[in-house]
Amino acid sequence: MQNQHFRLFSLYCNDYLDIAGVMKNQPTLRFVGIYTRGGDETLLTKLNVLSGSEMTTPIPQVVALERESFLPFYTHISIFPIFSLAQSVIFRSCSKSFQLDFSRNIRVCEGYVSQVSIYLDNLRDTTHLHEIVEDMVHSFPCVGWLDIALRSPEHIYHTGLTTCLSMAPELSELHFFMWNMADTHESGLSPDAKLA
Repeated sequence: MQNQHFRLFSLYCNDYLDIAGVMKNQPTLRFVGIYTRGGDETLLTKLNVLSGSEMTTPIPQVVALERESFLPFYTHISIFPIFSLAQSVIFRSCSKSFQLDFSRNIRVCEGYVSQVSIYLDNLRDTTHLHEIVEDMVHSFPCVGWLDIALRSPEHIYHTGLTTCLSMAPELSELHFFMWNMADTHESGLSPDAKLA
């Protein structure tokens, strides 16, 4: 992959691969699905370093896939719009790509995705989050657990947030937490919010 013998548009891989190296050497890459084991912290660190480096092309859409049961389906999807220039239609792109991925016996099916994590900078403008949630509900209507991870969580309360989240009919749990690569010990923002 380093000498560009292959020109990749999408790639599915495990999280131990040199993801930053692949992205730098594959300028045509637009979608990366990463099979993770036990959280997004390692991937988040790699993406943060990559965003601070001199990339000649935009960072592609990155989606982390995690299986949290013994069923042959991925149930947890994480997206990282903070690192990508991709617009808000992330989940539809994911859904299309998932339908074409036959590399594993474990699948991503719309009826089995029950948890989504969205990594953002802040919530000053809920329009972008509104578009992401609308796209999520269209592609994965059974999401019942939503994590919103913020790098700068100074404004969690926003008048448009309730309207935005009401689009997800199955949503029963909402969790906010802070991610900050400068201090890896600051991993949580308490208390978590739970919807009634």
